[in-house]
Amino acid sequence: MGGWRSGAALALATVLAVAGVTGGGTTSASAAVQGGLTITRLTAFPVAGGCFYSDTWGAPRSGGRRHEGVDIIANEGTPLVAVTAGRITKIVRDTPGSLGGNYFRLTAADGTYFTYIHLSRFASGLSVGNQVRAGQTLGYVGRTGQTSVSHLHFEVHPWGGRAVNPTSWVNAVGGCRSRPTSGGGATPPPTPTPNPPSTGLTKTFAPAAVVFDGKSFVSKRTPTGIQVVGFPGMPSSSKVVQLTVTLTGTTSGKASIWPCGTNAGLAGGTKLTMTWPGAATSSVVKIAPGDGGRVCLEAESDVKIKVAVNGLG
Repeated sequence: MGGWRSGAALALATVLAVAGVTGGGTTSASAAVQGGLTITRLTAFPVAGGCFYSDTWGAPRSGGRRHEGVDIIANEGTPLVAVTAGRITKIVRDTPGSLGGNYFRLTAADGTYFTYIHLSRFASGLSVGNQVRAGQTLGYVGRTGQTSVSHLHFEVHPWGGRAVNPTSWVNAVGGCRSRPTSGGGATPPPTPTPNPPSTGLTKTFAPAAVVFDGKSFVSKRTPTGIQVVGFPGMPSSSKVVQLTVTLTGTTSGKASIWPCGTNAGLAGGTKLTMTWPGAATSSVVKIAPGDGGRVCLEAESDVKIKVAVNGLG
């Protein structure tokens, strides 16, 4: 690794500077420098269907991580295709507690690799060592791993090095050609509309963007952190969010929500309603996102939690 950092890393930095893909990037996805060095160019957009995305490079993630890709929101089951000719060099299948769920790595001839994460499933017969052509279907959009929104997390690693902001790379091959249709599992694209002055919010979503839809009960007296900003259309700079929080408890009792990092807990947070067992009860709250753009929830009993963002301030 030392040789790479002292030699090839310098060449990589030079190429990326010329290509305009460091930091925010431009629209170029390839470049040439002295000595004929080049970076593999994308020749196909990775999502073959309706989608939307925005530049969320560097947005905070759980555990102190930063976002190192672009999240392309699309209906679950939308085909994913090879962005260039290359070879499948890694396949990882979803397991309980997995961060990325199903994902694979596509590596081009120059060592540049592209990672596709959160797949619902892989294309039939896909295996490590497969040679693939640009545009070939390799898998399908999903929500495996630690996400509740169907999307492709797409990464670009020039020459096998550190990830760079891929937004300009996908822009360079045309981006999304259409929006996803409703009913396929994708969060509908956010549509900014004016709010009445009394709300204190500057952006609303129609319909609300579901950011957490628990499929199983969360243990009682166990704080649960839920990220509510940092997604496409929901910038991490948002100071206030309006949420609809729906709780389905095993018994009636107390529940509360607070900005993660403030240690308010069940007693000190904003109170939420929980009624009779098995009934879904919704509360609308305005709250400032805490550490990592998250809010924390806790309840006296086991509870299913669904959180939707209605607006940002």
